[in-house]
Amino acid sequence: MNLLASATSLYDLMQRKSAIEKILKYDHRVISGLTAKKNDLGRLVDQQNLEKHKKEQLDKKYQAAVAKLAKEKKQREKLLADIKQKKTNRLATIKYLKQASVQLDKTINALRQGSSPEQEGFNNFSAFQGLLKMPVSGNVISKYGKYVEPHSGASNFRNGIEIQSRPGTPIRAVFSGETIFSSWLKGYGNVIIIAHGKKYHTVYAHAEELFRSKGEKVKAGEVIATVGDTGAMNGPTLYFEIRHLGNPIDPLEWINKS
Repeated sequence: MNLLASATSLYDLMQRKSAIEKILKYDHRVISGLTAKKNDLGRLVDQQNLEKHKKEQLDKKYQAAVAKLAKEKKQREKLLADIKQKKTNRLATIKYLKQASVQLDKTINALRQGSSPEQEGFNNFSAFQGLLKMPVSGNVISKYGKYVEPHSGASNFRNGIEIQSRPGTPIRAVFSGETIFSSWLKGYGNVIIIAHGKKYHTVYAHAEELFRSKGEKVKAGEVIATVGDTGAMNGPTLYFEIRHLGNPIDPLEWINKS
C-alpha cells in the first residue's frame, strides 16, 4: 500500500500495481509448491512411520518365533534325553533280569546236583499235565517264551509266567513235594522252590512272606507263601516256573484252564 501510495502518476501507479501482482503470483506459486512438497513429505513421513510400525511388528513376530523354536528345541532335546535315559534304564533292567535268570538256573542246577529229593511217595508229576491248579488267583500278565521289550525293542526270553494279584493273596503249591529252597534270591525277591520227584521242580518268586522252610514237605493246594512285590517290576505279582531236568517248560501247558 505504501508503494502504491508513493506513485507520482497514474502510469507509475499502474506499473507498480502490475509489478506487485506479478510478485504476488510468483509468491503464490512458490508457496503452493512448498505446500505440495510439505504434504508429500508428510505422506512420506506417515508411510515411513507405517513401515516402521510394520517392521516393529515383524521383529516382534520374528523374536516370538525364535523364542518358540528355541523352546521347542529345548523340549525336543529334553524328550530325547528322557527317551535315551529310559532306554538305558530298560536295557540295564533287561541285563539285570538276564543275570538274575542265570543265577536262578545256577541255583536250581546246584540244588539238583545236591540233595534234591526223589521221593517215591509223591504222585507222578508228569501225569498231571493240564490238570494243575493255578498257584494263585489273579490274571496272567506275562507269558512264557520269547518276547520283545516294548520300550527298547530288545528281545528276551521269559522262563515262566507272571500272575498279577492282590498283596497278601495266598500262594499254593501246585503239587506235593519237598521244599528245597526258601530264601531271598537276587532279581526274584523271596523265592520258594519245590521238588516234586522225577527231576520236576516248581518255582514261586516275588513272595511277601514265606511259610515253608528248606526240607519241609508240602501237599498240593497247601499255602506256602503270600503275594508281594519283592524283586518285581510290575507290582504285586507271582512269578511261577515249572522245570524238568533244570530246563524251564511252559507252565500254561500244565495248568487246568477250565
